[in-house]
Amino acid sequence: GLIAWPDAALVAQQRVVYDAALPDVAWFQKMLAQHGFEVPQSGVLDEATRNVLAAFQMRFRPANYSGEPDAETAAILHALVSPPALR
Repeated sequence: GLIAWPDAALVAQQRVVYDAALPDVAWFQKMLAQHGFEVPQSGVLDEATRNVLAAFQMRFRPANYSGEPDAETAAILHALVSPPALR
């Protein structure tokens, strides 16, 4: 109960949205920072951003922690970070 876990139904719903249109790197950086990760806010998919993405992916979906932004990672971030009114 110490770590927030994303709602599976919301992740599935948002995955469809992000499969259609993946957010840019700046969005991933902003969302990761809002979740508490220290990540550059450059809008560039640099090594530091890949490392943070990989760490996030290892925690929330260890089957694929490539450090690449993708729809599933975006959906999980959305579910964890978005205010309840926007979920």
